[in-house]
Amino acid sequence: MSSKSLHLVAKDLIPLVASIQEMNLKLENRLTLDEYREVVKSLSLLKPEVPNNVIRTEIDIKLRDGSSSRAILYRNNESQHPNASAGLMHIHGGGLVMGMPESNDSRHLNLCSKLGVTILAISYRKAPEHPYPTPLNDCQDSFDWFHENANKLGIKSERIALSGDSAGGCLAAALSQLKLTDKTNKIAHLLLLYPMLDAKTGTEVNKKDPLLGEFIWTAEMNQFSWSAYLNGQPHTSPAVPAALKSYTGLPSCWIGVGALDLFLDENIEYVRKLIKAGVKTEFDIYPAAVHGFPMIEEAQSTIDFIKDFSNSLIKALNLTQ
Repeated sequence: MSSKSLHLVAKDLIPLVASIQEMNLKLENRLTLDEYREVVKSLSLLKPEVPNNVIRTEIDIKLRDGSSSRAILYRNNESQHPNASAGLMHIHGGGLVMGMPESNDSRHLNLCSKLGVTILAISYRKAPEHPYPTPLNDCQDSFDWFHENANKLGIKSERIALSGDSAGGCLAAALSQLKLTDKTNKIAHLLLLYPMLDAKTGTEVNKKDPLLGEFIWTAEMNQFSWSAYLNGQPHTSPAVPAALKSYTGLPSCWIGVGALDLFLDENIEYVRKLIKAGVKTEFDIYPAAVHGFPMIEEAQSTIDFIKDFSNSLIKALNLTQ
């Protein structure tokens, strides 16, 4: 495998890089997108074992235009669990053009089992069939549904956090920016795993470090996805979270990213702006990790990420360990 940065990748992540390379998948037009979607779907539908103390339910959420969106609800069935009143909504990744809520099934089952929080993993319509603002509107409607049904679910609306990975991190960050003007249904805490924040990343305007983004998610894939999502619309907030002018008033935030991820530099810049605005911020960089590293559950970077993510959630929502 000829590479500029393979020697920098953690040994326990090499199988992930190799498997993606062997697929020889490209994301450059509608035909290759359909092929990629099928692969992602097949990987997402590998169902892990459900712990005895977790109830996993598929539900439909009504959206503002009358359509519905599929979601997965994870609830801990231990009576009187001290963390039962806390909730987390997660938005999956996939470059804004693909992906399913099942992609994080194992992680959500384990978090629900160990921490006792109620988790809502949502889906949303994808570009290019549904460009901005439809995906973001779908996420906002699902978050509002979570808040409006908090009492029925046994959770407190003021204890609902929001998370997202990759493109899901983009939508989660965008939703937090919408809440700067929409004061209803507040976000208690924001958790972003290698979020996709800046439409300039990978362009001639914003050339990347040659050692970043060689694997899993490349500059070319990034530009295809942003183009499909924005569909010629302005590169402004909340469509492009990095374009936000003032970060004051955003919720407390945790961000984690791999040291070899295409999004490393844009994540560092976003964190810098959050801190400058006085937003309580935690930031973790995982050495030798590529984009999507948590797909290898036994990798040390994944173990560290789960610990950091969980600790941030525990502190923010005052959970009992």
